[in-house]
Amino acid sequence: MSELQLHERIEVALKMKITWPGKGTVFGTTRYVSDDETLLVADFEEVPAPGTEMLLQLDCTVLGREAPVVKATVLRAERWEIVFRLPVENAD
Repeated sequence: MSELQLHERIEVALKMKITWPGKGTVFGTTRYVSDDETLLVADFEEVPAPGTEMLLQLDCTVLGREAPVVKATVLRAERWEIVFRLPVENAD
């Protein structure tokens, strides 16, 4: 394995709203989610550079409420796939 994985990756397809401040919003689908990152498949006209901050939100409502918006950082990106670092809080 070429990368150190600290958290289990869970394969799941969730529709996500991805907002790139100043560039626009697209919708994508997760391939996997872990405690600290997620891989999203989306059609970006411009590939974001590593370190770019974007806003992620599940595209659904639960009990009549929208999902929270999470600020995530691009780790790696290609034309169709982007891996985001998710904010992690210690529960200590």
